[in-house]
Amino acid sequence: MKQAPGPVILSPLVLLEIRNALNSAIGRREIVTAQREAMIADIQRQMEAGFFRMAEASQAAIYAKAAELSDRYTPGLLTRSLDLMHVATALLCEVRVFLSTDTRQRTAAKAEGLKVLPVVMPKVG
Repeated sequence: MKQAPGPVILSPLVLLEIRNALNSAIGRREIVTAQREAMIADIQRQMEAGFFRMAEASQAAIYAKAAELSDRYTPGLLTRSLDLMHVATALLCEVRVFLSTDTRQRTAAKAEGLKVLPVVMPKVG
């Protein structure tokens, strides 16, 4: 398995989305609360080990950058504000690679010069 060239940057929004996805899985009875807590604890351990690092960008800067991106991309791509906040955070943190499976988010990120992975989108269903 390939190792990341540096820490994977996480934002508070990413952590919220992970938690919300896990809570949705609880609601669909796909996992139980203990599994959610174990996954969150694992993420915390990986942060302490240096695999993950919290984004170092102020919320004000993220919102300002996302507003610029909205003006640039939403009229044509119909991008969602939270997706633009992820792209804005990546740009402000000067990441080398942006991970996404959302088509509109990927298009905006690529247009901003980010290398977007995965290269081949996974098939659903």
